[in-house]
Amino acid sequence: MVRRTADRAAEETGDEDFRKVSSHDLRRRFAQRLLVDEQMNPRVVMAVGGWDSFAAIEPYLNAPSEDVIDDAFNAVDI
Repeated sequence: MVRRTADRAAEETGDEDFRKVSSHDLRRRFAQRLLVDEQMNPRVVMAVGGWDSFAAIEPYLNAPSEDVIDDAFNAVDI
């Protein structure tokens, strides 16, 4: 299904890079979006995505910028 959809996207857009999309790419984006963009609890992402350890999802995390670190500390009252 992923291959057919990727091929169709490539044909409709003319962007051949879509042909390189795999289920692994989609799973990686799923994890990154939830963990980084939505700041979802990693244990929830692990449970839904089928990962069994933090080490398995660690590669999907971006290193936080100084602004992200500052915002995180400003958001809590410590």
